[in-house]
Amino acid sequence: MNNNLYKNICLICFKNLNEEISLFSFFKLNQKICFNCLNKFKIINKSIIFNNIEVHFLYEYNSFMKTLIYTYKGCYDIKLKEVFLYQFYKQIKAKYKNYTIIFPPSYKDDDLNRGFNHIEEIVKTLNMKYEKLFYKCINYKQSDQKYVNRKDIKKIIKIKDDVIITNKKYLIIDDIFTSGSTIKSIVDLLIKSHVKKENIKALIIAKTSQNVEL
Repeated sequence: MNNNLYKNICLICFKNLNEEISLFSFFKLNQKICFNCLNKFKIINKSIIFNNIEVHFLYEYNSFMKTLIYTYKGCYDIKLKEVFLYQFYKQIKAKYKNYTIIFPPSYKDDDLNRGFNHIEEIVKTLNMKYEKLFYKCINYKQSDQKYVNRKDIKKIIKIKDDVIITNKKYLIIDDIFTSGSTIKSIVDLLIKSHVKKENIKALIIAKTSQNVEL
């Protein structure tokens, strides 16, 4: 794929960005998406304490975000990896400078079919240290489960046998927060591996309207 084709167009709607160059320059943004698409993101940018750890939410899971994530994950549009953390690069790098990023696993067959791990590709855009610590023992998708059954994810996510968990600072990054069961499962695994709870934080791209309030 020729990356030059994407240099001057919005990664979401493919609008020509040349007419917006001066505006992006004024705000000192490295343009990837147009202002029209930028305005469709419903920003939260707030933290809560969930399961005794700090969880920071970037966006609301609105219809625009739902379509965007589906296009990225379900239609394999890997270029969209660059848009999810786009507005918060500096904030994330400063706030979590000394953290090692980890993330929930996908089932291996999903990654093979897609050709990439969707969270890992988003994480790579930060150019920060990350580790792949977990795997799913069976094919199980949270999005296919009823809300009350999402806690069963704790039986599915496991720590890889060949990794060593140390008591460093870990930042869990995930795309969607609904019940919080995935975050809780990962936190529990880390604590069982002797990581202190105060050394664990989470960053969520999009929060649904269910469960915890901000």
